[in-house]
Amino acid sequence: MKKFFEKHDLIKIALGMILLTVILTWIIPQGDFSSGEFVKGEISRIGIFDLFTYGLLGIYYFTAVATFIFVLGGFYQFLSSLGAYQKLTSSIANKIKGKEIIFSVIISFVLAALASIINEQFVLVAFIPFIITIMRKAGLNKITSFVTTFGSLLVGVLGATVTTKLTGINYQMLGMEYVDSIWIKIGFFAVAFVVYSIFNVLYIKKSKNATSVKKVSKTKSKSSAKKDEVLVKEDNNDDLFSANIENGNAKHDTLPLIIVGIITILVLILAYIPWETVFGVDWFTKAFDWVCEFKLFGKNVLQFILGSVDDKYRTLSAFGSWDLFGAQVVMLVSTIILQLCYKKSVDSYIESFKIGFSKVSKLVVIALLSYLLLEFSYMFPVIPTIANSILGSKFNVFTLLLVGIICGLFMTEHQYSVILLGGYFATAYASNLSAVSFLLQTSYGLVSFLTPASALLLVGLSYFEIPYKDWFKYIWKFFILMLIAIILFALILF
Repeated sequence: MKKFFEKHDLIKIALGMILLTVILTWIIPQGDFSSGEFVKGEISRIGIFDLFTYGLLGIYYFTAVATFIFVLGGFYQFLSSLGAYQKLTSSIANKIKGKEIIFSVIISFVLAALASIINEQFVLVAFIPFIITIMRKAGLNKITSFVTTFGSLLVGVLGATVTTKLTGINYQMLGMEYVDSIWIKIGFFAVAFVVYSIFNVLYIKKSKNATSVKKVSKTKSKSSAKKDEVLVKEDNNDDLFSANIENGNAKHDTLPLIIVGIITILVLILAYIPWETVFGVDWFTKAFDWVCEFKLFGKNVLQFILGSVDDKYRTLSAFGSWDLFGAQVVMLVSTIILQLCYKKSVDSYIESFKIGFSKVSKLVVIALLSYLLLEFSYMFPVIPTIANSILGSKFNVFTLLLVGIICGLFMTEHQYSVILLGGYFATAYASNLSAVSFLLQTSYGLVSFLTPASALLLVGLSYFEIPYKDWFKYIWKFFILMLIAIILFALILF
């Protein structure tokens, strides 16, 4: 058992946080904010049957996340079996050698910027294995690959600007506009990204220097060599989806892969940007309406082919309002097209998905544990009681920030924190709602770099098999600096 937890430390940490949540329900009464007033409830303890019942319900509530990860695994395992995919990623990797820092910063910025505006940050994970394969082939280590990809998504969450996933709930519960304090949010995003990039660049340089020292100096003492290799550990260049090329697959033409890949990327980005809700762009809504209304021989042919738009059984929506299931459909259709283009057998196609599902099963488990923590925290609401004991009737940056951090520790998704506490804030701090929105949002984003409630963090660390303590050693200085930055922004600008 000890070896199991040493190898699976993320599971241990997640389970420990779930246990803490259970314990809190045994000693703290539930609470609720109704019309701006705190209403204290009874102690409602989580029991053994609650653990398993809500655990199973969690799989039902968050099915989209689990199936998304499974489909992602099959998608990339299939791609890894294509000679064209290996050729393309190797070609890009060779081109970025010597330019690793520039590549890392550019990719980091693109992912962080998209995460700050897109409706569903998890959909961006669909691009990460491709980026990782390139980075690993270019010789970049696991920490750098994680920082550039999953870590950058967390920067986007920390510096969120108009994403409906975060600012949307403030719009609904606090009466905010999407563009309220937009320049402050953009400024904070810029600060967060610059600071994060500095840490990333310094680490890449340290890694390269340590590797060079190791290669050119074998006469150094062990203690001296260890000092040069701080945080730089031995790891091979294989990623989760290793090459699995059939001997008979001689067709390595990358053109079909590039065409399908570009279309897939465009769809997955365009479908999740809040075009009409935030930017007032109705092109995609009009195009969607045209598809729904197009008739041939008096029948809605395109609608029949693509899916239902009925409110009760809706499976098709306009770009800007897709959910995670839509991304999965796109990935599956892409693999079918590529299977036909590269003449892969049905058996090998099925086998790729079988292997891929197996490889990502650990990621599904860790993601569901993260969401289970959210479920217990929301269904057994002791957080309002804790918040009530901290908050006062007057707005205070420090107490509100502390409450935001506590919420972030237990809430996988920001919207649930605002649902629990937003009624009180909207009434008690009506003249300071911009600051409330900023503090809640940024504190949630900051804690996402450390808490087991952060599904993106746990999935990313599990993907790379990076021990939590190694990540903590890397990120704690950034965490402190951004905590100070949040306080300064709130005190000076609000």
